[in-house]
Amino acid sequence: MRAKEFILEAVDVGFITNYIKKHHDENLHPDYLDNLNKFSKFILKNIPVNSLKLELSGLDREKVEQYKKMNFDTAPPIVVGDGYVLDGYHRATAAKELGIPTIKAYVGTKDVREGKYGGAPYTFNQPRRQLNVPLLIQRGAIFITEPHGDDGWEPDSEGFSLITLWNVMKGGWPAEAKQHLRPNLYNAAAKGLNTMGLSDQKYNQILWSIQKLGIPEEQAFLDKVNEANEQVDPKVQQLRDQLTKMVNAGEARRQQDNAKISAAYQKVAAQAKQQGQQPPPLTRGLVVRMLGTTEADPTGRAQADAADWRFIQPRMAQIFADGGDWPSSLYAASIIIQHLDTLPRAQLAFLRAWPQAAQQANPQRYKMLQDRATVNTTYWNKPGAGEDPKTIPHGPNGTQGNRFNPNDPHHASPNNAP
Repeated sequence: MRAKEFILEAVDVGFITNYIKKHHDENLHPDYLDNLNKFSKFILKNIPVNSLKLELSGLDREKVEQYKKMNFDTAPPIVVGDGYVLDGYHRATAAKELGIPTIKAYVGTKDVREGKYGGAPYTFNQPRRQLNVPLLIQRGAIFITEPHGDDGWEPDSEGFSLITLWNVMKGGWPAEAKQHLRPNLYNAAAKGLNTMGLSDQKYNQILWSIQKLGIPEEQAFLDKVNEANEQVDPKVQQLRDQLTKMVNAGEARRQQDNAKISAAYQKVAAQAKQQGQQPPPLTRGLVVRMLGTTEADPTGRAQADAADWRFIQPRMAQIFADGGDWPSSLYAASIIIQHLDTLPRAQLAFLRAWPQAAQQANPQRYKMLQDRATVNTTYWNKPGAGEDPKTIPHGPNGTQGNRFNPNDPHHASPNNAP
């Protein structure tokens, strides 16, 4: 190991949170905190300045010039995660422009043992066992709660959130799970959790929780490991595999988006604090201004969305023929289409083509996509929609506050597109 890379100190997320609050704002945005919580610890070390992703426009040039005069050997460390600067953007930019080769930084790391439980992109590759959901609820391995969104707990919203003991023990808002239980939906959860397409991340959290509580295997599971006894046509399996790769790639892109947005927002929040103002709400319009993109493509995802649609559109007949729960082609494709927020017309086209029988076989996926397309095709036509704090950066949240209403003539549906 080179001397410049010698590890000086390792700290937890709580230390980093307080460190950033001390230098910036006591009221950090929830999205920013969620981004910090992806990491199990932060290691203080010197890193190459050229390894950092410094892509933001609109930097405070006066501040950059001021930082060029500072002693970088004694300057406070910057904070970095996945190559993005989470705190210290101006210092890092000044160092790069001065040609300084390395800079001291707290670098977020994901413990190998915890990587499969949290922070990693969603995957759907692991073989599943049928869970004894009622017993796992009774023993406290999983908690069925009110939905939790960007604004906290949503007691008036439909459905439920699935929180595991692993989530609770990690702390944060999941630790409040017992105060927000939804016993009236336990039966629905018992019927749905084995067929709803849990990500590998969530499934591994459940396995960890089972082991932590010492629940015997013969009690925790209802069957043997699912080895997929059915014979799947090779062409169907090939389509499933490709769609699964696209699902995983899309989740990775969204996590990168969130990291970029969090870093940009902290810069905006710091500037507001310096001027004695409250940080502005994180809206789609603000993201457009921070990243220098467009209202129709706030995080620059349009090209990737278009590529996904070009793959799916000519294969819709094969996709609908392989319906059912995960890992069917229809289930995977519906996840991809759900996130094509820059192509609402593609979402509507997919909905129109969705056969009635397939809708009945998986109504939750159909409803989710219907809600998402509704908001994407109607909500953004409203004046000032891009500045609404209840919207999310790379597209509206189709499950929050704007459900599909067949009696509303302004709502898009498979048979009523704007």
